[in-house]
Amino acid sequence: MHDWTREGLGKARSKYRRDNPEVYQSLRLLRATGGDQQDLLNQSWAWYRAWLQLPDADWTPSAEITKAAFLALHEEARTKLAAIVAAEAATKSKRAALNAEADDL
Repeated sequence: MHDWTREGLGKARSKYRRDNPEVYQSLRLLRATGGDQQDLLNQSWAWYRAWLQLPDADWTPSAEITKAAFLALHEEARTKLAAIVAAEAATKSKRAALNAEADDL
């Protein structure tokens, strides 16, 4: 996800730097710097929304990175992150219950 975001944003900036400076300036505001998993999802979603607004509606960064493929990957990553967050919450809850039981001993 992060690699596709970086590649897409970088190629769009390169294209619009010459073709449309106004669009380029709006793309400069976006980031693909990484961070935690939620940061990556947020950055990729911001890029996707900007991509939808580009003047060239059929432009893609590469043959592999299409809007449909990017959206599918983003949805998969979001689902996986939700599962991870739920699993971590369940583990934290179990740990707290075990600690409470240990305190009662």
